[in-house]
Amino acid sequence: MNDDLTLRSGKLPPSLLLPAAILVVTMLAACGGSSSTTSSSPSVTPSGGASGGSSQQHGLVWKFKTGGPVRSSPAVANGVVYVGSTDGYLYAVDSRSGQQRWKFKAGGPVRSSPAVVGGAVYCRGSDGYLYAVDSRSGQQRWKFKAGGPAASSPAVANGMVYVASNDGYLYTLDSRSGRVRWKFNTGGGIYSPAPAVSGGVVYFGRDYLYALDKTTGQKIWRFNLGAVARATPAVSRGVVYTRVTGYMNGLHAVDAQSRHLTWHFETGDQVVSSPAVAGGVVYCGGDDYCLHAVDAQSGREMKEIWKSNPGVAGEASSPAVADGVVYVGGDDGRLYALDIDTGQGRWEFGTGGPVRSSPAVANGVVYVGSNDGYLYAVK
Repeated sequence: MNDDLTLRSGKLPPSLLLPAAILVVTMLAACGGSSSTTSSSPSVTPSGGASGGSSQQHGLVWKFKTGGPVRSSPAVANGVVYVGSTDGYLYAVDSRSGQQRWKFKAGGPVRSSPAVVGGAVYCRGSDGYLYAVDSRSGQQRWKFKAGGPAASSPAVANGMVYVASNDGYLYTLDSRSGRVRWKFNTGGGIYSPAPAVSGGVVYFGRDYLYALDKTTGQKIWRFNLGAVARATPAVSRGVVYTRVTGYMNGLHAVDAQSRHLTWHFETGDQVVSSPAVAGGVVYCGGDDYCLHAVDAQSGREMKEIWKSNPGVAGEASSPAVADGVVYVGGDDGRLYALDIDTGQGRWEFGTGGPVRSSPAVANGVVYVGSNDGYLYAVK
């Protein structure tokens, strides 16, 4: 059976008949260098700079100043928020007080979204390295550099770290030692911001959507996207959702068992955010700067449930879903909280710059970075 899969189901847009554009892109870098445990005091304010309009104002718990725009998406674990900054540091910040616990010096701007597993924080920096940093001390455990100058944000599962490089390989590393377990060659730079691991399979995109055995690295199948993958895949109930850009822009839903396109939703070519899936609904930004909610089980006839008002979603912030609310950052400098069922705004919070960071939610608090250089905690 041929494992090179193509778009074969449903009423497909005419653009699917056109040849795919093949883009080779330098993805990222990693964080590396020495660490410091010096502490700095965050700015703490009892109420935040929420915007007006029909949405309620919301309050700032604290904000933490870094030396550059914060485009990294924070990760929260064991009472600590981990986030990178373009000032070249990976920061560990107390989730309650906003006090710095440590900072780790990278070889350049840290735009990577860190992953925190088993007492280690994994991230990348612009020096081309992937680094494992002790989550308590901020000391480097190991570093890894692929054959190319860039790598994706990491995904961690079952003692292995998965990271893509623009040398065309997806690498799997031992999480303790940083040694390569296996690597898979795609033949060109990988554009997916990070792999996704689900049900024993690693999914990532380029001009194809790949499904690999997470233990051996053997190819299970690949699917011709008809475009270039621009997002981290989301996997739910046997369907893989991925954002693509090229002759056909939008969101693909690919059935992992039948390996056919279930549906396609047109979102335009400006947005590079990744989709989120919750409660049978896929949430994804569009080039209309709206957040779209699409029925995940639409079948061949895609069904949009709602879309937000224009200006809510930005180009790069990916949505996060928690407790009946969808959170997303906007290029207008606001963090938005939308009702999961209707898309109506519950509240907004204003920052001093575009919000390209994707929110993280823990214990009722939303953490997000802004291009104004701050990490915000909002409740």
